[in-house]
Amino acid sequence: MKQKTYVYREVLYRRKVKFTGAYAGVLGLAAAGYFLFMGMNFLLIPVMVVCFYTYWETYVSLANPQEIVIDDRAITFRACGKEHTYLWKDIYNFRVKEFVTARKIFLRINKADMRRGRYWINCMYFNDTDELYMFLRDKEYEIHPDSMKAIARRTNEEEFKERQEKKAQKEAENEEKKNQEKNQEE
Repeated sequence: MKQKTYVYREVLYRRKVKFTGAYAGVLGLAAAGYFLFMGMNFLLIPVMVVCFYTYWETYVSLANPQEIVIDDRAITFRACGKEHTYLWKDIYNFRVKEFVTARKIFLRINKADMRRGRYWINCMYFNDTDELYMFLRDKEYEIHPDSMKAIARRTNEEEFKERQEKKAQKEAENEEKKNQEKNQEE
């Protein structure tokens, strides 16, 4: 496979990811300042946790990558001047949680923790949406061919092919009957 780079649309990335992370960081600092200096209102603790978590996910752990570079050797996630690279030969765990209608994927690679290995990939906003989405799904099945998910997919695909073949065969038979009836009328 030749190197392929998938890029999140810049304007949307700035608005949906960077702005949200920065806003959450500012809001978290304001809540922490209010909590420390204006009074110990313990209702602010969940607000601070959510805000700092959102900031962390955006700017530290790169959970929402802006670029994904895939080649024969590795997969690389880039955002905010940082990058995480995983060599295919070193990947032992590649788990995909699909959100089909939203064309979104939650990907966990190897031993995912708070610093790296967990990625929300909103394929809809990347160039070549379907190609990226299908590649990540197929890669999971390639790395984990004996998982229940892979077995279910193979079974469903085989059944789908069989249904399509039966449907095509039935349509051909119906067309043949129509032609025979038409010939008998003449």
